[in-house]
Amino acid sequence: ELLVSKAGAQLERIAIGAHVVTVFGRSVTADVPCEHASISRSHCALVQHAAGGFCAVDLGSTHGTFVNGQRLLPHAEVRFAPGDALTLGAS
Repeated sequence: ELLVSKAGAQLERIAIGAHVVTVFGRSVTADVPCEHASISRSHCALVQHAAGGFCAVDLGSTHGTFVNGQRLLPHAEVRFAPGDALTLGAS
């Protein structure tokens, strides 16, 4: 489960893990639609590995994807663990 928050306030909970790849973005076809101008149509994905655990992947977004404040390189998988913060663009 992914907790969505802004400025310290929890906005919603999103179930993840139903798909091997969960795509976040402004596109209507995104698994998790996001409505912020700094978020690309296909912004990033969480990839579930067969051995367990998740990785975050920036899908070539314009304004970047960040895990715990560190900007991800486009298309490189970065381990995403419980308690980690995922930030999309300037959202």
